[in-house]
Amino acid sequence: MHLNWCLAFASVALAGVADASSNGRPFVMPRAVTTTTSFLSVKTSSKITSSSNTGSSSAAVTASSSQLKSSTTSTGNATARVATSSTTTSSSVTKTTTTAAIVAVAAAPTATPVCAQSKFYNVALKQCANCQTGAKSCSNATTATACLRNYYLSGSSCVATCPDGSWGDASSFKCIACTDNDAATCSKAVPGAITCKTKYAYKGTCVAPCPDHFRMEPSNRTCMACSDPDAGDCTPLAAVRCLTKFLSNGKCVDTCPDAKTFADAKWHTCTPCPADSTSCDAKGLALGCATKFLSLGACVDSCPTNSYTNLATKTCNACADGVLGCSATGDTSCGTTVAGVKLFLDSLKSKCVPSTSCSTRFFGNSATGKCEKCAVDGALTCMPATVALTCGTNSASVPTFLSSGSCVASCPAGFYGQSGKCLACGANALTCDATGAAVNILLFHPTGIPDYD
Repeated sequence: MHLNWCLAFASVALAGVADASSNGRPFVMPRAVTTTTSFLSVKTSSKITSSSNTGSSSAAVTASSSQLKSSTTSTGNATARVATSSTTTSSSVTKTTTTAAIVAVAAAPTATPVCAQSKFYNVALKQCANCQTGAKSCSNATTATACLRNYYLSGSSCVATCPDGSWGDASSFKCIACTDNDAATCSKAVPGAITCKTKYAYKGTCVAPCPDHFRMEPSNRTCMACSDPDAGDCTPLAAVRCLTKFLSNGKCVDTCPDAKTFADAKWHTCTPCPADSTSCDAKGLALGCATKFLSLGACVDSCPTNSYTNLATKTCNACADGVLGCSATGDTSCGTTVAGVKLFLDSLKSKCVPSTSCSTRFFGNSATGKCEKCAVDGALTCMPATVALTCGTNSASVPTFLSSGSCVASCPAGFYGQSGKCLACGANALTCDATGAAVNILLFHPTGIPDYD
């Protein structure tokens, strides 16, 4: 039978060549089509008419419906020419012949079988196989493309619970990524974050730390509201920081209840007063001590340098400016004031004073830091010890006058004593009275020798 098909096809081809040659055009082989078409042997009755005038021939092919069975679906055109060749030159020849015409076309690929839901076609096994659990459709055993109800597509897998950072969409059956990168869980209603991985969930976002009035809850990584409305931070049971009030025993209060605490405006806390203090001021400085001594707002065992212990008041009384040491009875050592004035210890006063304020008949000795007695008899002040600056009565209770750094009972010639000083007499006066009026006058002789009146 196959041999008959081949012969029939060859006959068709030869007829085509003959027809093309007689009409002066090239023979075109039939174009291939992409579907399968089969023809059975047919019996044709052909009438060939040849004319020497026109030099043309024609062929008529008639086939009954019972002679042809075909199934054709084409993406191109298929053409078959069926003819018989003849050398007869008579004007009319009627010839009956039987030919087998078979048009051979390319076979189309076989379509992939359609498998049931949750199955895929396994090419290697040539049969339908199961998709992974929960898959509605898949391309292979490990790659899902859609999921059944109560399952969600995550990557290429169908999962009952979406992984951290995503939520299951019940309409598309897919895992949708949370909009906050730190989110552990989220939902359609809260797409940002319900809980967080490393931070804390606050109003749909992940933050660290939590804002004021909220605390960080590590058990579910969320920001939980504090119970105290003024709390900036808190624990589940108490406030740990206040915003406008003062923290006292886990609560935010307007005023500190204990006298031994003070309202710290910087930290908003009721801060304990210094140890041993009976009370303190708003700056936390002790105002009194129970057993120790109050020194510069603190209670101390012993008073520091530049202060002395006052047993009656339990305080350390600070020494005066420039005083290095002092006691309840007075200063004991001296230094320099903040203004740079050197002080000297006046033993008569038990006080540190500038050199000009040393007791009468004393001067400030820089070498010893003390006020020391002048060496000039009658000197009220001196500098150094042997040079009087002012004079008074001497050791004999005789008034003295300042004359060239000394204190004298009588001023030299030409001077008179007044207000503790020797003052010069008037011109040419050898001596003068207490008012400066001349007593003895020095006269000059024409010869140049003075005369005395």
